[in-house]
Amino acid sequence: MKILKVKIIISKTQDIFVGHAETSSGYVIASVLPREKEKDLLNKLYDILNIRRKKNSFIISLEVYDDFEMNDVTNMLIHGIFTGNKDAWEKSLKIKIGYILVSEKEKKVLQAVRNIPWGKVASYRDIAKIAQLPRAARFVGSVMANNPLAPLIPCHRVVKSNRQLGNYGLGSAIKKELLIKESVKLTCLNKPEMRSAYDCIISEKSFI
Repeated sequence: MKILKVKIIISKTQDIFVGHAETSSGYVIASVLPREKEKDLLNKLYDILNIRRKKNSFIISLEVYDDFEMNDVTNMLIHGIFTGNKDAWEKSLKIKIGYILVSEKEKKVLQAVRNIPWGKVASYRDIAKIAQLPRAARFVGSVMANNPLAPLIPCHRVVKSNRQLGNYGLGSAIKKELLIKESVKLTCLNKPEMRSAYDCIISEKSFI
């Protein structure tokens, strides 16, 4: 059985931890949104690698590197996307993505989502059509729920066709915050805090 050498690189900035996993040839195969605790970030990356590798015919040889001076370019760009930096997003499109942890159908969906422009959103149904998987909106939803490459694959930009936010792994409030940072136009109910994916409606002009 083939052994795949992978390194996890963890950086710290502004009291949050940023990280991703990449192969020895420099392909990013897993990334997650920043976390306040290094343990939480590592556990999420471990979870992605352990679950996904069971579907493949290789063993992962894993090393973890600390980059607490934030010199790693990929982590800098992930942090930039998280904080709403458009330049970071555009530069992140040059990062080499490795889709070895997903199926061919999942890869089509993830590639379609990566092409959603900054400041725009797409519905699950839109992504299914772009990925040439008609009538597969629910499948797109499943892929988004298990996205191994957030935010490099911006699943927060995939929303419901009725213009509601839809679900998000870290909660609808985080999804709303990310979209607002990217200048997506939202109309939200006047509540002290957002508790539901139904509290906001996205402008039609924000759809691709």
